[in-house]
Amino acid sequence: MYFRTIKNITMKKVLLAVLLGISVGAYTQALKPTLKKGTVLTYAVVNDGQETPINISVDSITDNFVRFNWNMEGLGAGKWIVHKASLDKAERAYWDDLVPNQDVEIPDGQSIVIFSKAQWASYQKDKKLNFDQQTFTAKKATGDQIIKVNGKEIDAIYLESENGSTRLWIANYAKAPFLVKITGNTVGPDVELRAIK
Repeated sequence: MYFRTIKNITMKKVLLAVLLGISVGAYTQALKPTLKKGTVLTYAVVNDGQETPINISVDSITDNFVRFNWNMEGLGAGKWIVHKASLDKAERAYWDDLVPNQDVEIPDGQSIVIFSKAQWASYQKDKKLNFDQQTFTAKKATGDQIIKVNGKEIDAIYLESENGSTRLWIANYAKAPFLVKITGNTVGPDVELRAIK
């Protein structure tokens, strides 16, 4: 009888450990986003309450430049080229109108989709970064601040502006951190990543 009780307790502990392992495993299996040649990001661009989907694909990605293809139904397609100076030090986003059938070179000091090495280094050092002339501080995401893409929680860094009115999510990917979502945007539309392929 004593050994049966010990056996039952041991089995219960093993079962509990297995269940906890499964729960922790499921919880930690957040989508780890990467940006590489061929990656397709589908965003919803929100202007005046209306959502418009845009597909952005990585055509080329190197240390010296990144070239994105974009396609928006009803408008057409085009390219953006982000050069090394922006990849290294940009702190502002490029929010100009889309220009179909052209290779638009993003001005130095600005970037699109991707965040600069300087911004990433600032986040790593101080848990803060500058973006569009605002300082954003990293916060712990809870509730609706946790973003899901492709049905899975995405491994993203959540940041708020100093007054909390603008919220920013960045893919936690050191090699090429990219925009997941922005709300309360003061200089352009709100944008939210909906799918990654």
